[in-house]
Amino acid sequence: MTQKTENRMINPGKILEHNTKKAKVNLHCLTDIHVGSKVFDRSLFLKAIQMIDEDPNALWFGNGDMLEFIPPNYHIPEGDQLFDNNEQYAQFVKMIRPIMDKCIFLRGGNHDTLRSVRLAGIDIIRVLCDDLEVPYYPFPGYAVINYKHNRFTFASGHGKSGAKNGDMELTRLKHIS
Repeated sequence: MTQKTENRMINPGKILEHNTKKAKVNLHCLTDIHVGSKVFDRSLFLKAIQMIDEDPNALWFGNGDMLEFIPPNYHIPEGDQLFDNNEQYAQFVKMIRPIMDKCIFLRGGNHDTLRSVRLAGIDIIRVLCDDLEVPYYPFPGYAVINYKHNRFTFASGHGKSGAKNGDMELTRLKHIS
């Protein structure tokens, strides 16, 4: 990684650059996993992890809502999730551990980051990134994968709840270069 900060946060306007020795890259986006939700599909998530793990050319990034994260006293009943937030965190880390060496970055979403910041003043996905030693994107942005003299640039972001689309920033981003 060419951009490093103490907490690995990719600040707004900065572009993460990931250098690879792989001549071919299969890029996977894992998004809206919602570990802990009643609709979380563990077997499908584990299949995705296995596919990434078995593919020597795979790289991946997490694009938000990795955890369901319903805090106590939130306007949604905690009963809408299968297990508490601590267990969600622990299970997510355990499941993705085999593919962490292929992770480019993680991004928070409206379920995990926005809820944890709003109610506890702490960004649970930023903490996760610090623990796992991977870059953290708090906002939509660009990332670049470099191989020798080749550059693959992509933009990503996570929407907001209530069908409000924070990803509209991506439209603005594409006009910058």
